[in-house]
Amino acid sequence: MIGPPPATSLWRWNWEAPVGIAIVGAEVAFIAWWISRRAGAPHTRPRVAALAAFTAGLAVIGLAVMSPVGANDELLLTMHMLEHDLLIWLAAPLLVVGAMPLLDGGRELPARARSFIHWVTHPVVALGISSITLWMWHLPLAYDLALQSEAVHGLEHASFLGVYLLYWWPLMAPASRTPWLHGNAARFGYLLAGATQSALLASLITFHRDVLYASYAVAPRVTALSPLADQRLAGMLMLIPGVVVYTFAAMYLLREE
Repeated sequence: MIGPPPATSLWRWNWEAPVGIAIVGAEVAFIAWWISRRAGAPHTRPRVAALAAFTAGLAVIGLAVMSPVGANDELLLTMHMLEHDLLIWLAAPLLVVGAMPLLDGGRELPARARSFIHWVTHPVVALGISSITLWMWHLPLAYDLALQSEAVHGLEHASFLGVYLLYWWPLMAPASRTPWLHGNAARFGYLLAGATQSALLASLITFHRDVLYASYAVAPRVTALSPLADQRLAGMLMLIPGVVVYTFAAMYLLREE
């Protein structure tokens, strides 16, 4: 375990300087870009909504990592799962919506960068990378390793955020930038594939008969939940909010053809 806090600090905040500096730096850089673009031609000016979405996404990252949710993720699997929920289903899509105008079609990027972005945001690639990453980090060996090492733990969170930026990109981008998802059938199929693999993993965690992660079996008990009850609640926190998010995403993204 990574130095678990005393039980009396369950509701503490964990003010991590590197995370805070990164969030503030990203916000300052984005505001500078936003102001510079606002001074351009009217048809290229980013909207206030883009700045609001990006700022909200960064705020969710801070909430996930530094609030009692993130501060106690080594004590309770439910907290750790909620932390992942915030990164994957709130922070990532908000950042995508906010940053979408930044590239402005990618015309200012080098050809190789445009080609790489075009490839990595292809629905098959984005779905494959995000699904593999989600399942890989929930393997007991990887999960326990993340709880035993600050560096691995940070890598886990960064990779979740990164791969789900890829997952949400094809859905949030204008149709002209994602020709692979033309039509409601394609968009629904993409959403359904992401929801199904996530729900399957959540179900395996929820209904597994034994404690999957050894670190939580020996962690100090800060609630009345047993390790197995904590695991089952964590699985439900992955399953139910995931279904809700994918349902609302379908309602928002499936448009008339």
